[in-house]
Amino acid sequence: MLAETSAEAARRFGSSPAFVTDEGLTLSYAQFDAMADEAAVGLAELGVGEGDVVGLLLPSVPEHFIAYVAAAKLGAVTAAVNPKLVVAERDAVLRAANPLVVLTTEQLAPSARAGSFTTVLVEPATDPGAVLEGLRHPGTQPPPLAPEQDRPIAIVLRRAPRARRRARCSAVARSASSPSATSARTGVAGATPWRARRWRTSGRRRSSRGT
Repeated sequence: MLAETSAEAARRFGSSPAFVTDEGLTLSYAQFDAMADEAAVGLAELGVGEGDVVGLLLPSVPEHFIAYVAAAKLGAVTAAVNPKLVVAERDAVLRAANPLVVLTTEQLAPSARAGSFTTVLVEPATDPGAVLEGLRHPGTQPPPLAPEQDRPIAIVLRRAPRARRRARCSAVARSASSPSATSARTGVAGATPWRARRWRTSGRRRSSRGT
């Protein structure tokens, strides 16, 4: 649904501005959708497919939203991490989400304690040609994704109830294509336990299994 909405916006609004940043970058709806296609191809080359989790540890820049739609075009699930969290909390979120790939900036890059995943460093661009440079494959598109109204598109992580924060706990973020995904320990010293929920395109949410 999200991928189709982006494509429809590109068709209807074309060259109209979709993003205008304080740094002078302007992207049209057509550019945005094309870049999401190109980034989706790059993510697919990193092994991302339907049901896999892509972590987004980025500020509110166009690259964040392009990557979000790019993941949706592959049927992948995104887990956005609030960059205002302290390092230990950001690491705990990533451990709970258990992503295959994480897009982040050099300043926000997670520590080794966040888990094992492929890290893609993103430099917020001021020129359209530099947006997600190195990840995008200009002029390419991913294979069409079969429509599915209930396909999960995002994992939303929230703090565990106060009583549970005192205990060690683990959360499991399972991808639809990898039911054997390992649980991630989130109750380590200095970190706050997080609970993961998956959001579907229909607006309903599905709790991940955890203990």
